[in-house]
Formats: sequence, C-alpha cells, structure tokens
Amino acid sequence: MDKTRIRPYISAIMYVVLGIVMTFYPRATMNMVCYIFAVLLMLVGLVFLVTYFIRNEVISAFRYDLVIGIILMISGILIITRVDRVIALIPMLLGLFVVTNGIIKLQRAIDMKRLGIPGSTYVMIFAIISMVAGVFLLFEPAFIANIMIMVIGICFLFSGITDLITMIMVDARIRKNNKVDTVNDPVVVRPSNEALEKMKPEDENEG
Repeated sequence: MDKTRIRPYISAIMYVVLGIVMTFYPRATMNMVCYIFAVLLMLVGLVFLVTYFIRNEVISAFRYDLVIGIILMISGILIITRVDRVIALIPMLLGLFVVTNGIIKLQRAIDMKRLGIPGSTYVMIFAIISMVAGVFLLFEPAFIANIMIMVIGICFLFSGITDLITMIMVDARIRKNNKVDTVNDPVVVRPSNEALEKMKPEDENEG
C-alpha cells in the first residue's frame, strides 16, 4: 500500500484516539489544552522579549514588544497556575455572550410585536431559550465544559470510525476490480521456434 493510501488511515486512527480520550477523559483533555495554550503564549512572549533586546535601539524605540512579551509571559504563567479557574471561565464567558444575545432577541421580538410584524412570537421563544441556556452556562460552567469536550470527542470518534469504514470498503472494491481485470485480461501465448518449424509447409522444407 502506497503512502497516499496510508495517510488517510493514519488520520482516521488519530481521530479515533483523540475522540476516545476527549469522550472518556474530558477533564484531562481540558487541562492539556490549557497547558499547551499557556506554553504557546509564553513562547510567543519570549520571542517578543528577545526581539526587543536584540533589535537595533532605533528600531525598537516606541514599539511595544517588551510590553507584549511581558503580558504574554504573565498570561501563560497565570493559565498554568490557575487552570481550574480558566476552564470554568470559558463557559461563563460563553454563557454571558448567549444571555446578551438572548436579551437582544427579546428586544427585537418586542419591537416586532409593537410594529405588528409577524413572527414575533417565535423570536420571543428563541430569546427565552437563549437566555435560559446562557444562565445555565453561567451557573454550571464545569458541567457544561465537560459536556462540550465530550460532544466534540464523540464527533471526532464518529468521524474517525466512518472514515476507516469508508476507506476499507473502497480498498476492498479496488482490490476486487483489479482481480477481475487480471482474470479477464487475454493471455497471449507465443509459439516456440520448434513449433514454428513444424508448422511450415512440407514443400518449403523440401526446398
């Protein structure tokens, strides 16, 4: 099997493994994501700091490489040392956004009702659902975070399994077609020189 056919299998297996880890170990997955993100922030911050000190003084003047570098380094350190709070903060920020969006929908529904525009009831229902979901995110951030990671993991797992099944079926079909083509190919048998001599007419042999 060539590399172009092996790579999709590797990718599908990685999806399956990642899906299993995220589905059954959501908390560990979130911690790992936060640590990786924190390390990346610190590396980028280190690049800004080094660039500030090795660059020409004239070029570095009135640039904010030092400030950006320090802020990124501190942010990375805070994420590593307060990873639990960061994990809880993400769903809370998302919940705040959803609640705000629900309030905007609520005002839109009221305005539609006042103007006599049809469909205001449906918009009102959507607004209430959005606000309830947002409040739930605000007050149950850890639970929602685990559910979100598990849902993403299930999606990865489903994608990887379906990819594997599809590729196995395609490869089986290709092998079957190649086998049929090999059987149906006409085999050309060339006679040997001795057979050709025997097939010559007798008069030619006498001459």
